[in-house]
Amino acid sequence: MRILNGQASGRDISNLVLDMGNVLLGWTPRDFALRAADSAADADLLYCALFDSPDWALHDMGQVDEDTLLRRAQERLPARLHRQLEYLIDSWPAWMPPVPGTDEITRRAKQAGYRLYLLSNAGVRFPGALRDQPFYPRFDGMMVSYHERIAKPDVRLYRRLCERYCLDPGECLFVDDVEVNIQGAMAAGMQAHHFTGDWQPVVVKLGLQ
Repeated sequence: MRILNGQASGRDISNLVLDMGNVLLGWTPRDFALRAADSAADADLLYCALFDSPDWALHDMGQVDEDTLLRRAQERLPARLHRQLEYLIDSWPAWMPPVPGTDEITRRAKQAGYRLYLLSNAGVRFPGALRDQPFYPRFDGMMVSYHERIAKPDVRLYRRLCERYCLDPGECLFVDDVEVNIQGAMAAGMQAHHFTGDWQPVVVKLGLQ
C-alpha cells in the first residue's frame, strides 16, 4: 500500500508523467517580458498583452493560432512595442532553463525501468523548448494541450494520455506545479504529486533513493 498526497493506492507506479513548465523547464513569463523590453514599464505592457491575456489560454487549448495570438497582442500595445513583441514570441522558448534536478530524476527513473511521459498545457512552440535538452529522448510519449484542443485540469486530457499510450491511470505518478492540475489528475485516477521545486519526494515515491 502506498500513500501519495494523502491518497492510498494499492498499485505500484510504472509511469512517471511530468508537466513541462516549472517541472522540466523554468516558466517565468515576467522575466521573459523584461528580457525583451527596454524598461520595466514596457515589460509590464508586453506581459499583460501576451502572457496575461485570455488569448494565451485559448492558444494553449488550440482555439487561437499563433498568428491570431500575435495580432491580438499587437492590438493591446502601442506600435513602438510590436518589434519587441515579435522578438518575445520568437525567443521565449529558448529562455526556459531546465529545472535543477530534472536531468538526474529522468535519467534515474528511466534506468530503473519507469516509462516517462509529458503532459503539458503548451502551444505551437512545443516541442522546440525541449528538443535540445538531454532528457528529451528519454520520454516514451508526449501530449500537449494545443494539439488536443483541451487543457489541464480537464479530466479528459489525462484520460486521453492513458488511452493513447495504453496506460493504467492508477500506475501513473503525475507531477505538476499547479494544485488544480493535481486535482484533475487524481480525478482521472492517477496518483499525483504537487511539485514545489524539490525532487526528493518524487525520488522517495519512485523508490530511487
